[in-house]
Amino acid sequence: YERVARSFVEQVLERLPGETLTLTDAYVHFCEYLRKRNMPPVNRRIFKDLVPPVVKQEYDLGIRHDIVNQGDNGWHYGWKGIGILDPEPAVQDH
Repeated sequence: YERVARSFVEQVLERLPGETLTLTDAYVHFCEYLRKRNMPPVNRRIFKDLVPPVVKQEYDLGIRHDIVNQGDNGWHYGWKGIGILDPEPAVQDH
């Protein structure tokens, strides 16, 4: 899963100034990334051991605990300055 975590960070995450990404949102996207590759989902604890070190290495960003979620305005763990790429853009109807 370490190789998959690195691929996830390189292919799905992007440095986006002003954006925030909660650990929960990253985990949901990671599970979807695994599902599309016919791999079983991982436990959240395993995710927390795999992905944050890769984010630190690739983007020099550590996990923070001051990310505000728009839904509940509570404090969450996550990153500032990175976001999710849209790996499969929606087809627009004309």
